[in-house]
Amino acid sequence: MSNETNQRECVEKHIVRYLLAHPAAADSADGITHWWLRDMHEVSKGVIEDALGELVRRRLLVTRGSAPDTSIYALGEAGKALRFLEGEPPDG
Repeated sequence: MSNETNQRECVEKHIVRYLLAHPAAADSADGITHWWLRDMHEVSKGVIEDALGELVRRRLLVTRGSAPDTSIYALGEAGKALRFLEGEPPDG
């Protein structure tokens, strides 16, 4: 597994943990980078965008807005998010 893949998975878990702790939270990719991932300085914008895209694809996040630079991300299915953190394999 590549370093970038490891970073993406770490970002995905961090975002899901954040949202489970703050279920009403919603923000843009820039806001997520600045506030939710503020301690992850070494992670590139591309890795964060890939993580957000994967979480949306898996329905762990939902978005409002159509363009990546204006989309707002929020918690999708909380039950799926908990199973994701427990290591359950993705279902789509």
